[in-house]
Amino acid sequence: MTEKPDDKKYCRECGELIKQNSKFCPECGVAISEPNSTSRGTESGGSRSGTSNNTISQPTDPPSQGMSPSSASNNPEVNPTDVSTEPTTSDSWHYAVGLGLALWLGALILAGNAPAQLDFLVGLMGLVAWVLPPIAIYFDSQHLEYYTNWDPSAILWGIGSVIPLLNLIVMPVYLFRRHNVVN
Repeated sequence: MTEKPDDKKYCRECGELIKQNSKFCPECGVAISEPNSTSRGTESGGSRSGTSNNTISQPTDPPSQGMSPSSASNNPEVNPTDVSTEPTTSDSWHYAVGLGLALWLGALILAGNAPAQLDFLVGLMGLVAWVLPPIAIYFDSQHLEYYTNWDPSAILWGIGSVIPLLNLIVMPVYLFRRHNVVN
């Protein structure tokens, strides 16, 4: 794949092969500048007005020290699959799973014993305990897939954490497995 079609160019950020007339990279979302409007073309003696040049010039200068290795400009030798991107998720999502478990237990205990004035609060606790754990498990599993050798199925663990009473088993098991993998 050393040659590219004339109607294609490479993204300067991720190296993805994109259409010549694209304004944004579909892979990373970076804005693609027009070859005639770049300062590189005017510095090398090219004119900004006049004829249009459809070829994309490869940069000859090395990237500056502040640039990341993934931004090797328009380099056809850069394989986009070689560039690994870290997930943007935090490593603290497992605390939200534990909080969801605690909220479920609290809502179950208070559901039959709470005075009528606290019914709204108990209902809100149950709703948060029903929504929070699947979201937390999804983001935590993304983090675990990248940083550990455990590849938890976010969909299955998430479904298990949504089903009432089953989630009281699934969430502690998830946290236990996570603890064993991380430590």
